[in-house]
Amino acid sequence: MRLELRLDEGTGSWRQHSSGGDRLIVKNVGIQSRIGLDVWQCNGIPADVADLHTQLMSILTTSSGLVDVAHTLAGTIWGSSLCVVVDGRTGDRLFLPDVAHSVRLFYRHSKKGVLLDTELANLLRGDALEWNINFLVSFATTQFGISGQTPFAGIHIVPPGCALLVSSSGMIAIEKIWPANNREASFPSAVERVYSHLGRSVSDVVLALSGGVDSSSSAIFLRQAIGPDVPLRAIHFYTSLSPDYHEKCFAEKISSTIGAELIPIDIESYLPFKLTRTDKPPIVLSQEMMFIATNRAIQAEIGKEATILEGEGGDLLFHAVPDVDVIEDAFLDGGVRTALQTASKLARLHNGSIPRLVVMAALRRIRQHLPLSNKIVPVGIGDEIIDTHNALSWSLDLPPNRCYSSFDRLVKALDSFLEITDPAGTRSLKRINPLLAPPIVDAALGLKPHESFSEENDRIVLRQLAAQFCNSDVIWRRTKGSFDAGILRGLQAHQEQYLSLIDNGVLMDMGLITRSRIVDALRKVAVGQSSAGITLALIGCIEIYCASWKDYLAEPSATYSIASELNT
Repeated sequence: MRLELRLDEGTGSWRQHSSGGDRLIVKNVGIQSRIGLDVWQCNGIPADVADLHTQLMSILTTSSGLVDVAHTLAGTIWGSSLCVVVDGRTGDRLFLPDVAHSVRLFYRHSKKGVLLDTELANLLRGDALEWNINFLVSFATTQFGISGQTPFAGIHIVPPGCALLVSSSGMIAIEKIWPANNREASFPSAVERVYSHLGRSVSDVVLALSGGVDSSSSAIFLRQAIGPDVPLRAIHFYTSLSPDYHEKCFAEKISSTIGAELIPIDIESYLPFKLTRTDKPPIVLSQEMMFIATNRAIQAEIGKEATILEGEGGDLLFHAVPDVDVIEDAFLDGGVRTALQTASKLARLHNGSIPRLVVMAALRRIRQHLPLSNKIVPVGIGDEIIDTHNALSWSLDLPPNRCYSSFDRLVKALDSFLEITDPAGTRSLKRINPLLAPPIVDAALGLKPHESFSEENDRIVLRQLAAQFCNSDVIWRRTKGSFDAGILRGLQAHQEQYLSLIDNGVLMDMGLITRSRIVDALRKVAVGQSSAGITLALIGCIEIYCASWKDYLAEPSATYSIASELNT
């Protein structure tokens, strides 16, 4: 969807154009011209507006302004929607894309106004391509970009959980809308709402089963929602060369339990960097750039019309591998007794020492009162490979000298995760992650962290609810570890393609990396150094992203410039 604010016509004048699969599902609703509301369904997850219809008049009559309306909307609608709220008195507008980031809203300034679009390509056509160096370096060194920015200079994005407020004079402000720390919601009710809605509105669902707790629980919830007789398929990636080969057995067990046909795919034939171009320009710079061959193999197996239901996010929301922060949460909730009980439980879970955990919790609390460092926290060996001199001029967007609660840190981690998750419906392979749907996130954030685990296992609330419907021993397995051996093998197996990608890439052209440093890092990968592999993989993702966009914008079909309409 394209929205233009023209400032060359006296007062601000808006133009609105729908495109693709966008359609109005709530149209021109308002009270005495004070506040108006349109809700657009965009490509992706069918929007759940059941609660919105029952509360709409109350929302518009009792809200004090646009931001107040947005806060209420965030708790009543979810799915791939874009809400446009208008103040009839001032002409100001508020744009609220799905708070869980299944719809992206991009914007840029031009000589004669502001241009907003849910399609990134529409803001790029016709203009000289200019990369956002800071964003690229941030991703290469931390695996995350810069919130509110994109890999393209001058093009911004509304961050997860935020709304964009645009005045009639073209002034822009970002408002954090979601999630809030004062909502109380029933976790079982939230799961029932989300999975029942998906069961009714999404056809040909294919489960992504890793063999872990999150994906297994998600599969159980969907089966419960659609009933026992609806055919269901599931996919599972495995490799006999990895430590996780036994995960296939867990995936087979859970698929058999819920009556789903399991499609196993051996990833050894589709290792990272086998392919270095996407079939359409990617919206998000993420680690998915490595797995183009894998995604095409999935599509060949399940068909183009299928929707993959993933189970990611449970480890974040339900505190997989809880750390010492839960001791402080317990103290604030129930005092010393609760804190010591939590420390004892945590010690048994991690086979640790109670006094040591208590001391660590105290030190963590003290450090939170110290000013935050402006340095980014690197992953891998990015500081050895990438010349960041004069490249990073930005700092953390959180002010120093503030004590951050576990809720603040969790929201920050959630936002970062959502930012590198592809919006639903924008790729050839459609994916939906129901555990990150706003109703479930709100309910999960209302749970007490120190009650999220037992002496034997983490994510207790998630496991217990899944076990009510299907008490498989897979649900009660211990948390599995992660491995990156596939990435290392992919870099070695496809080294020539990788080096060709780097030699012709933007980072080399900008002087941020050299071939000798890349070759040295590849030697470290050859002897199994994971940190080198992580950084090389992130660099490769950047180059695939940039090359795919350059190829797309060079096509004759991309020469027509929607964005240039603002300049004529």
